[in-house]
Amino acid sequence: MKYLAKNWQQRTIIIVLISLIFSGLMWTIEFSSWAESINNSAMMTESHSDEKSAPFIFMLVMSFVKLLVLTLVPFTVTYGLVALVNKVSKSQKRSAKTMHTQRNR
Repeated sequence: MKYLAKNWQQRTIIIVLISLIFSGLMWTIEFSSWAESINNSAMMTESHSDEKSAPFIFMLVMSFVKLLVLTLVPFTVTYGLVALVNKVSKSQKRSAKTMHTQRNR
């Protein structure tokens, strides 16, 4: 619990900002010509298809897969960025400490 209370505002702001950036990027993809062509091809396939639609279980599983992907990708990127920032700051602190020790000799 002690770690959770340490710098929680800063960590929350980082997570919210990265989530907003990812959401904005995904929203802009919706208006691209690539997404439009996918939507048009899906509509054409639906209108010309005489086959049965996908089973209910498949649609249920795919909705969970979509949810997992859309939450785990930003989480993984955020976790990697925070780990990288921590590693860089620790190495800077170590190099500053080493330089300080060498000056005092």
